[in-house]
This record gives sequence, structure tokens and C-alpha cells, in this order.
Amino acid sequence: MKERIKRYLERNKWIYLWVVISILFAIIVQWLFSKPASSEIFHAKWGAGDILTYASTVALGLLAVWQNQKFKEENDKAQERLEELTKQANELSIIGRMIDNKSQKLDNLRHAFSDFEAACNVGTITSLCISSTKIASAHSKLSEHAQKLPRLCNMLETEIAGNWGVKYKDISSKIFKLNSLALKIVDQCSGIVSSKENKKTYDDGKITALLKEYAEAYDEFSKARDSYIMETEFLLNAISYKNITLEEIREYIKEP
Repeated sequence: MKERIKRYLERNKWIYLWVVISILFAIIVQWLFSKPASSEIFHAKWGAGDILTYASTVALGLLAVWQNQKFKEENDKAQERLEELTKQANELSIIGRMIDNKSQKLDNLRHAFSDFEAACNVGTITSLCISSTKIASAHSKLSEHAQKLPRLCNMLETEIAGNWGVKYKDISSKIFKLNSLALKIVDQCSGIVSSKENKKTYDDGKITALLKEYAEAYDEFSKARDSYIMETEFLLNAISYKNITLEEIREYIKEP
């Protein structure tokens, strides 16, 4: 209760001050006009009512100026609050669209990684090497895979390039290395098919060494993929559930 009274007095202190000054002014005027003038110079030409009317008019004018100034200050504050609320609403709208975009991007990345891995996992590449010993079906399978790998690789790289806020150089280098090795192995398998068709001998030790190198490269790719997906999920969660500003999101975008 005391706090409420204190706040009320602080808020209306100028009104009370004005009342006190008005009363004091009226008392002083009354006292001055109750005394005879000591000199003709100080003999009043106005009446006490005239002076009070003049003082009241001036005071009301000053009060009107003060009220207009207070109104302008309050209006400016209200405008600033409105602009701030509008800015916050716009930022929340943009952040909402960013969350939707990042969620869709994460889904696209998972599908792109899945398609790429289905075409270039160690089991698939090994089965291609085995099929190269079967002349009837080898050419079509190898040709189809040689065309599919670059296309899937490009699709995955496109999704990664559009995934703002996440570092991509490491995963991109692993994808490039894996794709290059896969194409090299496919090329070697094609050479095996040609050698068998022409009844020539071929060096299967080279394929074995390539498959070993490929398995190591695939492990590196898998680790980089998991790390990349986790970083994307972390960024999505940070935007969705933490009190992160639009400016901080922009800094995320600049970092990679």
C-alpha cells in the first residue's frame, strides 16, 4: 500500500507543486495589496484580481505547453514500442520461415545421403566387382552405375551447398574422394570385363587394393556424414528452442 501511494505521489508531484505555488502566490498578492504603497511608484494600477487573472493565464499557457510536451513524449515512446513490437514480429516471422527451411533441408539431406550411400556403399561396390566376372550382365550394370554415381553426387553437393550455417568443406572432400574411388573401381571392373571378353589376363590385385582403400574412405565419409547431420540438427534445435536473435542467425550463416 505504501509503495502504491509513493508511486502515485511521484507520478503527480508536479500537480501538487503547482497547487502549493498557486496558494503561495495568492497569499503573497493578498499580503502585498493589504499594505499601503511606500511610494507613488509602487502604487498599484491593477487590482489584485487583474494580477491573479494575468498570472493564471500565463500559468495555464505554460501548463498547456507542458502537457503538449508530455503528450509528445508519451506518443514518441508509444511509437517506439510499436516499432519495436513490429520489428520483433517480423523477426519471429523470418525465424519461423528459417526453421521450416532448415527442417526441410535436413529431410532433403537425409534422403540425398541415403540415395548416395545406397549407390556407393562397400557392399554395392563389391557386388559390382563380383558381377564383372559375369559377362552377360556386367556391361549394363557397370554403365548404369557409372552414370548414376556422378548424378547422385551432384544432387548431394547441391543440398549441402544450400545448407546455410553448417561447415561443409570436410564432408564435401570426403564425398569427392569416395565418388572418385567408386568411379575408378567401376572403370577397373569394366577393364576386367573387356579382358575376359578378349580372353586376356587381368590383375585382380589392383582391384583388391582399390577396394581396401575404398573401405577406408567410406569409413571416413560415414564419420563426416554423421558429424555433418548432427551439426545441422544442433543448429535447427538452437533456432527452434533457444532465445536466438535474427542477428545471431545471420552470424551463423556467415561462419562457414
